[in-house]
Amino acid sequence: MLIRSRVFERCFRVWTAELSQGLNAVNPSTERELIAIDGKSICNSTSKHHGLGALHRVSAWSGRNQLVLGQQKVADKSNEIATIPELLSVLNIKGAVVSIDAMGTQKSIAEKIIDNKGEHILALMQNYETLY
Repeated sequence: MLIRSRVFERCFRVWTAELSQGLNAVNPSTERELIAIDGKSICNSTSKHHGLGALHRVSAWSGRNQLVLGQQKVADKSNEIATIPELLSVLNIKGAVVSIDAMGTQKSIAEKIIDNKGEHILALMQNYETLY
């Protein structure tokens, strides 16, 4: 309760960026960081009495470090598609492989990963008939 959340968040993001840079520099040709991005609904975050729906967040999970590198709240009346680029903009994904489920399989998201010097694995469903 006594921690200033904005200051903590800045420090945490600096720390995870340093972790990421250090690990990618160890042996960039053979060791790649895998960052799994996925959305989750927070259990028991709904309050029908107060008219509140469930809280949704998009998280970036570091497979190598076994920790969440960052999270972004999904805006009300929005979805993961709009939130994933916001999360990617605060992460250091250079040299990393970013995996995203079918919800995040969007051209703009793939371009953002490439622009930030990362690689991507995107799930594909049959509703993308031509690409599938």
